[in-house]
Amino acid sequence: MTTRQRLVLCWSGGRSHAFKPALSLALVLLVAGLTGGCRDQSLGLGTGSVEVSLIMSGELDPDGCTITIGDGPTTRISSGQSTSFTDLSPGEYELTIDDLEVNCEVEGARSRTVAVVSGQSVQEAFKVVCDWRTRIAFESDRDGNWEVYTVNPDGTGAVNLTNNPATDRYPTWSPDGRFIAFTSDRDGNDEIYVISASGMDPVRLTNDPAADWYPAWSPDGSRIAFTSFDSGGRDEIVIINMGGTDHSVLARFRGHDAVWSPDGSRLVYSEYRRRDDGLSHSDLLVVSADGTSPVTVTDNPYWDDGPTWSPAGDRLAYHSGIDEEIFAVNADGTGNVNLTNHPRSDWYPAWSPDGSRIAFISLRPSNPANPLGYYYDVYIMAQDGTSQLNLTNSPEITEWSRLVWSPDGTELAVTIDTPDGGTDILVVRADGTGQINVTSASGHDFEPAWSPDLYSSSGLSISATVKHGR
Repeated sequence: MTTRQRLVLCWSGGRSHAFKPALSLALVLLVAGLTGGCRDQSLGLGTGSVEVSLIMSGELDPDGCTITIGDGPTTRISSGQSTSFTDLSPGEYELTIDDLEVNCEVEGARSRTVAVVSGQSVQEAFKVVCDWRTRIAFESDRDGNWEVYTVNPDGTGAVNLTNNPATDRYPTWSPDGRFIAFTSDRDGNDEIYVISASGMDPVRLTNDPAADWYPAWSPDGSRIAFTSFDSGGRDEIVIINMGGTDHSVLARFRGHDAVWSPDGSRLVYSEYRRRDDGLSHSDLLVVSADGTSPVTVTDNPYWDDGPTWSPAGDRLAYHSGIDEEIFAVNADGTGNVNLTNHPRSDWYPAWSPDGSRIAFISLRPSNPANPLGYYYDVYIMAQDGTSQLNLTNSPEITEWSRLVWSPDGTELAVTIDTPDGGTDILVVRADGTGQINVTSASGHDFEPAWSPDLYSSSGLSISATVKHGR
């Protein structure tokens, strides 16, 4: 009887990888056995066998990969090793390589069919070329609904990761670059999901009637914080565990738009409050990672928002005030300083990776061709507010765009308006020497998020089957 079974080869998901920029890697998974008409004397009567060998080059994961055949056991092998599957019934086997990292491409198809003959085996090879580079994730409605995409910083290689008729938005990278968390309503409600950076195996993390938005990974990848809105508009920050299959709630408290401190011990967030005149405003608070010991960092009648940590974790930058200025303050609420001190609005500061500079969006007079005399630009300044420089000099920057630094601190990603009423992602050199449109499709591209440039050793592993209620 002819059977059709599945042989799956997948790259290790248990341990992260340490790639170096511009490093080209070649991975060959060699599925080998006896050739031609030779018989394997170890085979049972009427069966075949498959010997799987792994050959690696470059700085690949020393844990190698896992190999699964049919519904049988999973075996892990490393470079230079091999493993054998014996007593296979004759028939067709679907041979698949899966769960590759986002920087790796297969030469040829990822799946192919091989025929196993009694007493014989077939030799097949998968070749994977890995050329590490950072990627930018973003949300787009270019295909008629909101999806999560990734693209190279030079604008090449755009990929629709979610490819689902639902609404998928607010992407954010895991610290090791292997996963992306996002919001989706594919199950009827806005929930937090995680998908591999190659677009495989989406996992639903939350399951509750509230709308869950804006996921944020902790620096070690062990937790995700997000903002949850109930039907009455009440906002809460919820922190869930990300270890293995346990995605239980670790903490919840009033607030929105949480940002982790660099060491993962605290979060800063905004909280809506009522002024004495009955109008609303928001203040910034810092809380321990377990949701305890909140400290009010700002306390004034204005909207304080868009906080960003200094890399040292001792100060915060944010925008506030009637004229919307950029301020910096110690994490305990002391030492509040107006950095921009300009009569026009300045928004959404972003601290550089080395801590020496702060980028921000500003509405300042610049282009005489603009009938209003003002438009939004990307500015950069020293961390003490000096040496303010316009990087874009363009009337296209989107009003409420947030800035995202590249991991090496040489570039910034931002959203720009297009003549047809859409938006694109722009990458700007931090020294002001150039910029490039990373996206140019019709529709709206928002929420750029830059991947890490090196994989860490966090060993993050996520189950693809877990759901939980809160």
